[in-house]
Amino acid sequence: MRPYEGSSGYTTKPDGPPVIMCPNRFEQESLLVHWLAETVGFAPSETMLAREVPFMRSVVTRGRRAAGMIDLVIAADRHELQWLGLEMQAVYFSGPSMKVEFEALLHRDHTQPQYPLGKRRPDWRSSSAKRLMPQPQVKALTMIRWHSKIAVAVDTTFFFDSMGGPSEDPEDDLNAGDVV
Repeated sequence: MRPYEGSSGYTTKPDGPPVIMCPNRFEQESLLVHWLAETVGFAPSETMLAREVPFMRSVVTRGRRAAGMIDLVIAADRHELQWLGLEMQAVYFSGPSMKVEFEALLHRDHTQPQYPLGKRRPDWRSSSAKRLMPQPQVKALTMIRWHSKIAVAVDTTFFFDSMGGPSEDPEDDLNAGDVV
């Protein structure tokens, strides 16, 4: 999704870079799987993949239902199983429901995209502080006990920058931190 300028009720030209608002976009062309495997030193031929892996069990439902998931897990069998979890966080939007937009699309015959009827914006704060941050806080500690790590993927354009951006002194040693 990206911001556009509008004129006479129609979309005219882009007014900023695109933003990932759909988590499935992170898996486009397996880019993240390849990046993560390369980062931890797994060869493409040895990398195994699992999606939506149950992380914790709910005691309320007697351990039958997952209380949390790891979005993606990559692994390699190197005399012992080595693995790494990945959390992906897209950006939520704030504003009225999109239903009116879809209904308007159904009843129009113009080829130029209609300018949005409702005022919406990416909600970086909700997406980071409320949605993303609690996950690695809980999962990273457990993953360390399991001799593994958790990686986090977010949209670079604004999301990463809204959380403080890159470190002034980045560390390439995967053992230097709890989250990749």
